[in-house]
Amino acid sequence: MFQLTNEEKAEVVANCDHLRRLKFSPNLPYAFTEHGAIMAANVLNSERAVEASVEIVRAFVRPRQLLASNVELSRRLDERGSSPTRGPQTGSPAGVGR
Repeated sequence: MFQLTNEEKAEVVANCDHLRRLKFSPNLPYAFTEHGAIMAANVLNSERAVEASVEIVRAFVRPRQLLASNVELSRRLDERGSSPTRGPQTGSPAGVGR
């Protein structure tokens, strides 16, 4: 689990309509890495948690597959300092899902 930076929080608020109230929160939210989300789903140990775990894995695998099939996109992201699972590198501590 890691805490988002101000820039990451702004991006999440801009891209996720259901999180618009987060814009006015003085606190920076936390996020789970791929592995942390799967661990949480396993602890919950319910059918819904298992379904969520499968969707989480799929959500993290898709960007990797896209990059593996597109060498040019991968090169451009490397030049920008971005990761397909974490986004732009901001110098913040390593954290959730990237």
